[in-house]
Amino acid sequence: MRRIFNRYGDLAEAERNKRITRLAELKDGEGVPGLCRVARLEPSPQVARRAALAILKQKPPSGG
Repeated sequence: MRRIFNRYGDLAEAERNKRITRLAELKDGEGVPGLCRVARLEPSPQVARRAALAILKQKPPSGG
């Protein structure tokens, strides 16, 4: 997940949206903490909203 956030703040909005997609695609909910961080701290309301929606679309982690 660290690689996905590498230089995140320097990226254009379109590239930050791509990073959200990558976080959402991580298996077993591994990207959820990162998505939460983006949803809470992202300065762009559109990107923050996209991260929040990605969290809501997550399936529950497997095993348990």
